[in-house]
Order: sequence, then structure tokens, then C-alpha cells
Amino acid sequence: MRLRTEALAGSVGVRIPSGMARGRFLSIHRQSCQTSADLTAMKRIPLVLLTVVLLSACGKKQDARSPKDATATENAGRVEPTTESERAILHNLDDLPSGTARSIGGERVTALAPYVSASGLRCRRVAWAKQERLACREPEGWYFVPDVFGTAGPP
Repeated sequence: MRLRTEALAGSVGVRIPSGMARGRFLSIHRQSCQTSADLTAMKRIPLVLLTVVLLSACGKKQDARSPKDATATENAGRVEPTTESERAILHNLDDLPSGTARSIGGERVTALAPYVSASGLRCRRVAWAKQERLACREPEGWYFVPDVFGTAGPP
């Protein structure tokens, strides 16, 4: 019995003291096998996490834009006025003083000071009722710009 145990231990590279029983050696050997299986499983954890992250990145992202703004983004960056009030606001935007509320088309409208955008257009933020929009001017007139950040609301 002792010879078999020593031979078995020698193949693994472990020297068993002569007083150690065969059962004790096998329990140590099983523990080392479980440890290497645990290490293999631990090596798989980063791979599983990476897979989960990549799959979640491929999921559909929620669009913060309104359907109206989403359509305008694909329509050369213009949002057409949909109501008579919006048409009146665009028509009178040149005459609106900055920061003072005025009544236009049945709405209380406040426009901020005009500024020159990065594209070289003259633009203004305009707020009325529960809306806040950005309008820009070309030689043909004013038009609303899509709210690409999904922040349209009162100032």
C-alpha cells in the first residue's frame, strides 16, 4: 500500500510522509483539482462580463427627441411651423425685443438675444406656453431647428 501511495504521489510531484494515509492524500488531491476547476471558472468570468456588456451595448437606445424633431432631423434640419401661432412667431421674430414677453398669435412669447451659430446663421431661443424652441434665420426667413438634445420645454 505504501508503495502505491508513494508512486501516485511521485507522479503528481508531491512527497507524502510515510505516516500519511492513502485517504488523506486523495482528499488533498481532490482539493487541488477543485481549485484548478475554480481557477478555470474564474478565468471565464471576465469573458462572460465582456459578452454581457457588448450585448447590452447593441440594444435599442431610447430616442429622447419627439417624433416631430426626429422627422425634422432627417429633413435637412428644419421643423416646419404646424400652427398659426408658430407661423406668427417666426414672422415677427425680427421685431421681438430680447427678454421681454410679447403677445403674438394668441401666445405670450419671450425671445432671447440673437446670436451667430457655428454655421454662421443668426439664431434665437424662443419660449411660449409650454414650449421652448430654437429658431434660425436665412435670407428666406426664420425657421425652427430640431431639438436634437430633447430639452424642449419652458425656459
